[in-house]
Amino acid sequence: MAELFENQKRCLQSHLVINNGRADKKFYSIKYKNAYHNERNRKKALVFKNDDKHLHKNWDVLNMYYEQSLGNEYIPIIPLYQQGFDPSYYCGTVRIKNTGETLYVLYNYAFLIDHAEGIKIYFKSDGFHRL
Repeated sequence: MAELFENQKRCLQSHLVINNGRADKKFYSIKYKNAYHNERNRKKALVFKNDDKHLHKNWDVLNMYYEQSLGNEYIPIIPLYQQGFDPSYYCGTVRIKNTGETLYVLYNYAFLIDHAEGIKIYFKSDGFHRL
């Protein structure tokens, strides 16, 4: 008798038995289908929202400290961390041909990390893509 219930197709959201419709039907009704996909998409959206929040925070900090880094000045890394900067969040990388160092790109800024000296910030108009 238990085998009879195990072989029945069940809704992915409500786990109700699906006994009518197409053989490959996955949801009991459109209401459960919408609830299932809304829940799944909400989790994905939270991940993107969190990453986007970190990227924007990093951009704000780089924007705030950019003026200080003009003239090849390195900025100590501690004040940036205190402002909420997290160097693990960036959009891309650019390899510097002469030195082999990696610039981390964040929208229209790029930053070079030297753990001994700090962070050097470049702006797109500075031509960091030609380094």
